[in-house]
Amino acid sequence: MPDSVFVTLCDFEQVSLIGIGSYGAVHLVRDTQTSRLFARKTIAKAKICVDKTSLKNSRNERDILAKISHPSIVKLFYTFHDHESINFILEYIPGGELFHHMRLRPGGVFSEHDSAIYLAQIADALHHLHSVGIVYRDLKPENCMLDQRGHIVLTDFGLCSMEEKCHSILGTPEFTAPEVLAGEVYSYQADWWSFGVMMYDMLTGKTPFRGKNTKEIQTKIMSKKNSVKFDGLFLSQYAIGLMQRLLNKNPEKRFKVDDKFELFKKERFFRNIDWNDLKNMTPPIVPVITDLELAENFDIDEVQEIYKTQRRSIRKHSRQLRGTMESIGENSELDMGSETVMAIPIDAKRIDEESFDDSMFKGFSFTAGQSLLERHLC
Repeated sequence: MPDSVFVTLCDFEQVSLIGIGSYGAVHLVRDTQTSRLFARKTIAKAKICVDKTSLKNSRNERDILAKISHPSIVKLFYTFHDHESINFILEYIPGGELFHHMRLRPGGVFSEHDSAIYLAQIADALHHLHSVGIVYRDLKPENCMLDQRGHIVLTDFGLCSMEEKCHSILGTPEFTAPEVLAGEVYSYQADWWSFGVMMYDMLTGKTPFRGKNTKEIQTKIMSKKNSVKFDGLFLSQYAIGLMQRLLNKNPEKRFKVDDKFELFKKERFFRNIDWNDLKNMTPPIVPVITDLELAENFDIDEVQEIYKTQRRSIRKHSRQLRGTMESIGENSELDMGSETVMAIPIDAKRIDEESFDDSMFKGFSFTAGQSLLERHLC
């Protein structure tokens, strides 16, 4: 990228859609001047107007990624916004989601040796986040990606908190700690519960608490009578012992990994791990990549179907929002169910630039430090 401080959509050519979520879409894009590949995460402004937490989460994600430098955490290069959306230009991680590779394994299972390699890299990244005051809050296989060499990179920081004491009930139900679901104040220990669930999932091919629906899963996780079952698992005592301490439903009795990280690294489950050289250990999987632009390790067809459905929903929200705002006028309050947001006047044909830029999205644009840009873009 040239010396210009700001970038726009015109600086990137869209290659393919590689990800989708409640936040929006992720596209593989190419820098029009250098031909370097990036991931562009896009969130529609229409969605942000309806869900006011989306902007807060997006600002949090930007601030956290701008602050963090770790080999197992995705790098942020730019953020910017236009009439329709806000955009993150991120490091492209071509190996795809760990979840994708788990689905390709017989029974969705990794060996203890292979799991230990991935889990060590995840734990190292998680501990680093905690050391700088960040609670991740959404650890799951879908947010752990493999780089070109097959090493773990954590992505999607939209639910992170920079407050040590958290209250919000969020995350993916199967991986969410009981204290979170119960509406209690929680902190870093909730992330280590999620880590324990990931460990269980990788070693057994299933999460410890399952049910017919989200409510049933949450009830089982919160129930003090319903502890994690380890009977009948063909695993070593080292693996089971570590999971038992991580999956204690009482956060005060749960393994305090951050306080005892050196002891954690000496766990027999990690006996083959070189903690001083994690990125040079031989990874369990080296992703097949014949051409970086083909995005071969992403479920493109599945993502496209989800994207089409989501776009229809976004257009519906946008039309409803514009119609309502035109009828109620400027600076009125719009009742959105459980939340009330200030209605922003929107022209029927186009979003008014000043309304968005100077209020909700002022100061959102970001450019990474020169040292990061030089290392990765030159």
